[in-house]
Amino acid sequence: MRRPTLFGVPETPILAAPLVVRRAQVVVATASLQVRPDAPECGWVCWVATDRERRREGLARALVINLLAMARQAGCREVRLRTQADRLAAIQLYLQLGFEQPVPQ
Repeated sequence: MRRPTLFGVPETPILAAPLVVRRAQVVVATASLQVRPDAPECGWVCWVATDRERRREGLARALVINLLAMARQAGCREVRLRTQADRLAAIQLYLQLGFEQPVPQ
């Protein structure tokens, strides 16, 4: 999709507290947790990434551990994630943090 002009952009809506839109800052690592309303017992770890120059500093480990705690606080009983088979360092981290590889069928 394309927006050919920036004229007529609506005003930013006011969000309910504690939500706020703010300008992004430099990000060296990121991860997110999704908990779907139709399956609140299972959280999904998504978008785990670390800047190439900041890898091997424990940033992803700290983020995923934090997300696991958030999932527990949200009432999740398990957490899942998907990753590509060639992301060996990430897979090793996830295994260290208690994730299990699916059994091939």
